[in-house]
Amino acid sequence: MEDLYETSKRAISNQYSQYGISYRHNLMLMIAGWSEGKVLDLGCGDGTLLEIMRLKGLEAVGVEPNIRMVKLAKKRYPMVKVKQGDIDKAKGKYDTITLTGVLEHIKYDESVLKKAYTKLNTGGQIIITVPAHPNLYGKKDRGGGHYRRYSKKQLISKLEKAGFKVLHLRYWNLIGLIPYFIFEKLLMRDPTKASNVVRSNRFVMRMVNSWFKIENKISFGMGLGIIAVGFK
Repeated sequence: MEDLYETSKRAISNQYSQYGISYRHNLMLMIAGWSEGKVLDLGCGDGTLLEIMRLKGLEAVGVEPNIRMVKLAKKRYPMVKVKQGDIDKAKGKYDTITLTGVLEHIKYDESVLKKAYTKLNTGGQIIITVPAHPNLYGKKDRGGGHYRRYSKKQLISKLEKAGFKVLHLRYWNLIGLIPYFIFEKLLMRDPTKASNVVRSNRFVMRMVNSWFKIENKISFGMGLGIIAVGFK
């Protein structure tokens, strides 16, 4: 992970803050570390995860419904392979399928999981990250186009209905949980503002990134998001 971390930090330095990488990039580094074989990144956004995977030496392709994000990905990372569309645009079979912060944006999420199952080779894996704790659903989720937040039980049920065997499930982003609750539920303010304060402070940002290096290896049983790995 350390080699991947340092290589990725140098290669996509234009996407990092001047004080270090964000929680999102830390999450992507962990997902890239778990990915193997031929990879399909669903909802690949600006292509950052694809670039990290490419640097790791993986054969990775992405699909993204938003044409502006497709153009941005190609501009930022000319070497990545990305096309506009949804899962139906992905041809062939894959060893790993990733959905990073995607499933909560899809109204009929179980349908996408079932399609993903058919796109995987036998023994292949799906890696998913979603926002956790349905009771935290609020203005930021609605503003971001989220249909839901997930409990572990809900996510396991949806994966199993699609045919997957869930072998790994954990919370992630423990340090974001309490501030998010305070801003979203108590202060009724956008939690993004708190994140901006963190990113503007050199010392705090370094501490946050040091924390995520630990949390990427150790689960503390609670967090703002859920990471799941299902196998076919």
